[in-house]
Amino acid sequence: MYKAGITVFETGRVEVHSSMMDMLDQTPWTGQEKLDELVSPTWPQTDTSTSQSPSEGAMKGFQRDPNHHRLAARMTTILDALDAARVWHTMKSDIMRANFVSAGGSGNGLVWDETCKRPRQWLPNQHFRIATMMRMQLAVISADQPIMCGNRAKGGDGEETCGCKLDDRMYHSRVCKIGPARVRTHNALARAVAMELRMAGASVDVERHVPELYKINTEGVVMEAIADISVHFPGEGFLTHLDVSVRAAGAERYVAQRGHSRRVAHAAERGESEKLDRYGPQMRPIIIEDGGRLGPESTIVVHDLASRAAMFTKGLCPARPFRAKLVQALRRTLCFEQADAALAMLGSRVRALKGGFVL
Repeated sequence: MYKAGITVFETGRVEVHSSMMDMLDQTPWTGQEKLDELVSPTWPQTDTSTSQSPSEGAMKGFQRDPNHHRLAARMTTILDALDAARVWHTMKSDIMRANFVSAGGSGNGLVWDETCKRPRQWLPNQHFRIATMMRMQLAVISADQPIMCGNRAKGGDGEETCGCKLDDRMYHSRVCKIGPARVRTHNALARAVAMELRMAGASVDVERHVPELYKINTEGVVMEAIADISVHFPGEGFLTHLDVSVRAAGAERYVAQRGHSRRVAHAAERGESEKLDRYGPQMRPIIIEDGGRLGPESTIVVHDLASRAAMFTKGLCPARPFRAKLVQALRRTLCFEQADAALAMLGSRVRALKGGFVL
């Protein structure tokens, strides 16, 4: 740890050497306090009433700590933060940096590491390959010749075609407003949440009108409020209305804001703030960024739903496994829908994929 530029004291205080702080400057992991939050160690207090040395007392107390096996994880967390800061500095654009930060978070990335127990959870070969390349921000298509977006949508003036030039990393597939891809991703995420809640015993309504949240704007027009999911656990005397959404961390409206690429969950947090202004606190958000990171308020909502599921089932559906299962269902669905949107955008030009099309 010392050679890596870190000193961890027996009291739990973490100190980063000045040479490393220069490298951490202007990154999401800036500052001594931020690094202390990453580790948050609960080191035992030294028993000064005995004649043993402080280090011996701390070590004996640590051996009695039931969480001592987490020591390695706590210490390597800072090393991971330093590695992430190095990679962050090599990024060439704010969009790449925003996507890199969006792909972090607890448990994010387990889609590539988990063993799915049901065949229906397996991603097809090509979808898995595209999702992996997009997550690692690798070139998905060959840049030898320009390829235009083939998304189409029907409107009042006939059929509208996007026609934007595709970047080699296919990032346009996440922000294109033409075609059904955005709505399809939103609906898939909402139904994934609804399915997990039903399996936990909750009563779930999808696309339910909430008249008590209707508002009248300055022009006298009634603005409807429709909850993506309305949840009720038997025995409860209230409904929980959820608004599920996905936000692109590298979208123009976020990129234009100064410092967005070094703020964790910036796009999701902005989305949660917009939902609060639009509906009020009665509509609770579950907003996930395109990299798989949940917003801070969304994390609280997921924790609350898991706790209520555990109470209703009297422990048959423990809170922690259900919470992990719900978040993984969101991230797995998001990976599939993003890859599917990219393939649909290419259409018959799928041969332009790097390495060819794999069946």
